[in-house]
Amino acid sequence: MHIVLPDQIYRSLTDPLDVIRVFEVDGYRARVADAVTRRRERWMNALLLHATTHTVAGLPWRRGYVKETP
Repeated sequence: MHIVLPDQIYRSLTDPLDVIRVFEVDGYRARVADAVTRRRERWMNALLLHATTHTVAGLPWRRGYVKETP
């Protein structure tokens, strides 16, 4: 697992138009909302926020969000 920090932006693996921003991190959960409008604010499992599109074994993640490059 990589380090999830506030103000990081993630794009959905299943819907490329779904972009979220992390606003707060508390252990294994992160408070996220829409990156542009800040709507749909919610807590989600931080394990669904990935640093790359593939696992360590080289397989693509099937669900979750991948970090946008800065």
